[in-house]
Amino acid sequence: MSRSVNASGKYEPRTANRFGVAVVGLGQWGINYLSTLSRFECCPLFGCEKEPRSLPDFPNVPIVTFSELLSNPSVQAVIIASPDYTHFELAAAALAAGKDVLVEKPMALSVAEAEEILRLSSNTRRIVAVGHTALYSFGFEQLQERIESGALGRVLKVEAVRTSRGRSNGGSILWDLAPHDLAMAITLFGQPVATLVTAYEFNHCSYQLTFEQGIVFSGEVGWTQPPFYRQFRVFTTTGIYTCDEPIGVLGNEAESPLNRLCRDFIFACQSRKKPRSDAVLGRKVIQCLAALSEGQGEVIGHWGAPVYDVICHNASL
Repeated sequence: MSRSVNASGKYEPRTANRFGVAVVGLGQWGINYLSTLSRFECCPLFGCEKEPRSLPDFPNVPIVTFSELLSNPSVQAVIIASPDYTHFELAAAALAAGKDVLVEKPMALSVAEAEEILRLSSNTRRIVAVGHTALYSFGFEQLQERIESGALGRVLKVEAVRTSRGRSNGGSILWDLAPHDLAMAITLFGQPVATLVTAYEFNHCSYQLTFEQGIVFSGEVGWTQPPFYRQFRVFTTTGIYTCDEPIGVLGNEAESPLNRLCRDFIFACQSRKKPRSDAVLGRKVIQCLAALSEGQGEVIGHWGAPVYDVICHNASL
C-alpha cells in the first residue's frame, strides 16, 4: 500500500499505485526539486536529461530520456525545470502523453503558447501547475488572508522589489524575475487593466500595473550580486504591510515555498483538484508579461499595450 500526501503535507494510506514523478532538466533548480521530492515517500522519482548521466547525490533515481519517460507508465507526473524556451514544447508533449505537469515559470513565452497549454490541459483532463513559488510563502498567504478579510483596510498601492543572479543563458530579465510578483499581484487584485515600463536595461527593469480598483503596483527587478532582495509591500488605509520572501530553499526545508509547492501539486494530482498556482493563473501572468513587453521598445514612460488588448488579440476566453 502506498501513501498520498494531503494539502497539509501529511501522508495518508492510499490503495492506488504509487505516484511516480519525473524531473526534466537537472540543473540547479531541477536538483532542488529532486532534493525536495526525495522526502516524499509516496513519490518514486525519475530524472530526465537529453544525455542521461549519473547523479551521485541521488544514486537510486533512474535517469532517462524525455521520450522514455513519456512512454513509462510508472511516471504519472512531470516537473519541467529546463530552460524557458523549452517549457511549452515539453509541457505540451507531456500533456499529450497523459501526464500531469508542473512547469517552471514562465509557463510559456507567448500568449498563444499559454493558451495552447490551457487547451491541452482541458482536453486531456490533466493537471497543470506553474512554479510561482512566491505564492507558497507563509508571509504571502497570511497577507492574502488579511487583505481578503478586510483586516488591513483598503489597499492604496503595492511596491515589489526582486533581485537575483543573472542567467548564463541570457534571456529577458522581465520574463525571468517578474512572474513571481505578477502572480502575487494578480492573485490579490485580478487582471490589470494597464501596464507601464518606466525603465528597461539588460540587468534592470521597473514597471507599473494599474488594476480596476485604482490600485497601482510598482515593480522593480534586477540581476545583481548577493545579497539578494525580495520584498512585497502593501500600502493601505491602516498602514504599510511587508511580505519578505525567503530566498532559495534554506532554513526550514520542510516548510520552504518549494516544498509547499510540490506538496500542493502532488495533492492536486491525486485529488484532481486545481493547484493554487494553476494554468489559468499562468496564462494571466504570460498575458501581463506580453503586455509589458510591448512597451520595451518604445520611449520609456509610454504605456505598454493594455492587457485586455493582448487578451482580445491573442486569446479566446
